[in-house]
Amino acid sequence: MDNTAPVRSTRGAVGLVRIGSELRPVPDEVIAFLKQAEDDADHTRHDDSWPHQPGERVKVLEGPFAGFEAVFQQPLAESRAILLLELLGRATPVTVDMGSPSPT
Repeated sequence: MDNTAPVRSTRGAVGLVRIGSELRPVPDEVIAFLKQAEDDADHTRHDDSWPHQPGERVKVLEGPFAGFEAVFQQPLAESRAILLLELLGRATPVTVDMGSPSPT
């Protein structure tokens, strides 16, 4: 997409999905989940509808911890999450983008 102005000016749009400065497509499964999880009346997402629940084992897909397995702890704000990652024999809390963990 060369001209992103129509998307950026859409009411409710906060930004475009990027990794660094590169635009990235959002997988259809993620879009379908978000649509299914929103409230029809006010179009808000309920925190308990997020696919990862505290204590769930996940695998980190992107970033410096890509490939590691961790335990999902809690969501932070709208786009980050805390995971417990085994580092040097200890469970260490790390913060990642919410789209990084995937169920194992």
